[in-house]
Amino acid sequence: EWERAQATFTDPSAAGVAVALLLAPLLACAVSSPPVVRLLAGVSVGLLLLILADAGSRAGLVGCFMAGGFFVLWSVTRLAVEARHGGSHRVASTVMTVALVSAIAFGIALSSPGRGSVRSVLATRLMAMFRAQPTPAETRGERGLLYEGALALFREHPVVGIGLGGFRTEFPNVAAEVLRRPAKSTDHPPSLYLGTLVESGLAGAALLLLVLLGTVRGFGSALVFRGEKLEDSLRTAGAASAVLALLVVFLFGSHVVYPEIAALAGILTARLPLSPDGRTSRMLGALMPVLLAGALVLLLGGIVARAYETRLPEVAFARAETAGVYEPESEVAGRRFRWTSSAAAWRIGGAKGNGPGVRPASFPPSRLSLPVRNARPDARPVSLSIYWNDTLRGRVLLPAGGWRELTLPIDHPGVLRIHLSTVFRPPFDARQLGIEVGPEPVISVRPTG
Repeated sequence: EWERAQATFTDPSAAGVAVALLLAPLLACAVSSPPVVRLLAGVSVGLLLLILADAGSRAGLVGCFMAGGFFVLWSVTRLAVEARHGGSHRVASTVMTVALVSAIAFGIALSSPGRGSVRSVLATRLMAMFRAQPTPAETRGERGLLYEGALALFREHPVVGIGLGGFRTEFPNVAAEVLRRPAKSTDHPPSLYLGTLVESGLAGAALLLLVLLGTVRGFGSALVFRGEKLEDSLRTAGAASAVLALLVVFLFGSHVVYPEIAALAGILTARLPLSPDGRTSRMLGALMPVLLAGALVLLLGGIVARAYETRLPEVAFARAETAGVYEPESEVAGRRFRWTSSAAAWRIGGAKGNGPGVRPASFPPSRLSLPVRNARPDARPVSLSIYWNDTLRGRVLLPAGGWRELTLPIDHPGVLRIHLSTVFRPPFDARQLGIEVGPEPVISVRPTG
């Protein structure tokens, strides 16, 4: 559990990347602001490093080295070379002094043992940052499996992708069926750029390419110190250094899914200068409306197509004969059951595969039977709406108590679907639970005659 300095962020990885985004702008404030602001910025830098050590984020560590190192080596060293006197020289001297004092303090902290410990607390923290912490996908393989799965999904839907947020749900399926390496857990896309290709296809990648083009052009403008005031140029260079670090972090992470990282990225990118009369601005102004319109048409068409596909039994039940039910559990007496969510569906008598040679199963007029039980802890009744092939066949009020049998006459294959009026969330459980149903096979078909 992590409930220390970084607990205000979505997770420790987001805390580390946020530190990387804030480091260079605070360094710029520390060398280009009035004394009071300079002091506060210096203290804030120290606190950020404590949060980074507490989070143990390797992405944050790489981002901090990129942002802080680039800002000092490019911006401050450039000023020191170009000016031996005046404000630029004072700024460079200040930063070099701070860097020297920080290096000495770092060495002392690294060599001083803690109370009752052989090694220092700082050394222990740094070792923890480099200790391997596997992602969910790595617990059953390697991180490369995420990249392989992403490439396989992109090959299946190269134009419009699989939809935003679809990687987390589709990765276990493609890992088991295409890569032949089953993985029960999933994760975000391993890279923002690859994730854009997978979830938005070439249409979304074209828009991302334009955004990156404008960002890189603004990044270059920020590093040539074209501002009238040195302080403004340094702050812009600090924002550019943070954006550069973020673009590098995006090579091996999708941290923009965290709201705080997305907000910081937008604020810092807005600080980058881009002349409205420049060639890049004119090109973006000419291409953006065309590409945006075309990408929106493709993406919206893909959304409509995917929404239609999910209503087809062949697609909705491509990997299982049930939907909306959780893994089997056992009562104290040993009876097996499964919890439903707010809605559940079963394919009855359908084909077990897809393709032109597969035909649906058929059977004589029969009676469909489904064991159900309302096990809500508050004993409230639950209303069930029963659908057969998207046709409402009736509503039932299920009181709390023992097991009952839901029956429905049928004479051809189809899909049984139930909708619940209410669900509940038990303590220490993230699931939204509805009612209990019988175990697999959940549905039994019996002749009526």
